[in-house]
Amino acid sequence: MSPPREIEIVGGGLAGLSLGLALRRAGVGVTLFEAGQYPRHRVCGEFIAGLGAGTIAALGLAPFLAGARQHREVAWVFGNSSAERRQRLPEPALAISRHRLDAALAAAFVREGGQLHTGARVTDTPSRAGRVLCTGRRRANPGWMGLKFHVRGLTLATDLELHLGDQCYVGLAPVEDDRVNVCGLFARRPLCAKGANLLLGYLQAAGLRSLAQRIAAADIDATSFCAVAGVACDPGITSSAGPSLGDAAGVTPPFTGNGMAMAFQSAESALPHLLSYAHGEISWAVCSRLMHEVLADRFDLRLRTASLLHPWLLRPSRQRWLRALAPVRFPPLRPLYALLH
Repeated sequence: MSPPREIEIVGGGLAGLSLGLALRRAGVGVTLFEAGQYPRHRVCGEFIAGLGAGTIAALGLAPFLAGARQHREVAWVFGNSSAERRQRLPEPALAISRHRLDAALAAAFVREGGQLHTGARVTDTPSRAGRVLCTGRRRANPGWMGLKFHVRGLTLATDLELHLGDQCYVGLAPVEDDRVNVCGLFARRPLCAKGANLLLGYLQAAGLRSLAQRIAAADIDATSFCAVAGVACDPGITSSAGPSLGDAAGVTPPFTGNGMAMAFQSAESALPHLLSYAHGEISWAVCSRLMHEVLADRFDLRLRTASLLHPWLLRPSRQRWLRALAPVRFPPLRPLYALLH
């Protein structure tokens, strides 16, 4: 019997690392290229909503998520108001920093015999057989940007906070080591600030002055600051020059808390087809088509739903409707959660 065909993965985020680890545990040779280094901070909400037990078992994620905090309630805060609307999540959300999670997955991948090349940017044509793209968000209109840092000593109203401002929203999620992840999506503005002060400046400019003051009074970890420009969300799974997973296949709006879960779920969905290809049961063309079809079946509805809801969180005129309807519990969380996760 001939040895399995090898798989090459471009991009060492959650999708690429979890897929590579699962393939190695199945005896498939894997080479993974990552442009950055580990550990690293990423612009990410750092809480995982809607990740089922089946995905955790299929990818062997339980040891990596064992230290994650569990959050059960979210407080919505509109503008600079101190008033809030609390909702209980249908399922607990898991919160863990990418600084810890990515590094742990990368180390496990290497222990399992995977070939990991960090600081390696792949620039040649991506469509060759056996290559999977897990390269993260594609370049988009630079009108939106994501900003993030960690703080210590910040007390939250409840487990999670989501603040809606003028052309922005910001999520606060406690992670490990008494840290709170502060991550927001903002319309770009001409601000003269750098690093952590840039995020504080964006909060002020978006009308979230009380939140900016709370954060400024806490202990900001300036080394955790990171930014990403050209953020855009997709209304469905995209077609590309080669099979893509995670954000490279489709970016969900960050308010859903589902981006990290979708990265793992896309790896789980692709795994059986890649194993069939590795063992010579199907061609690469068939494998690529099946991967795209299974991702579209699994994610298109939630991506379309999220893209319709997204403008209501970013535009102040629509935020006022959400605030006015809050006493009658609109929008209904459970039906929306089922559509988005």
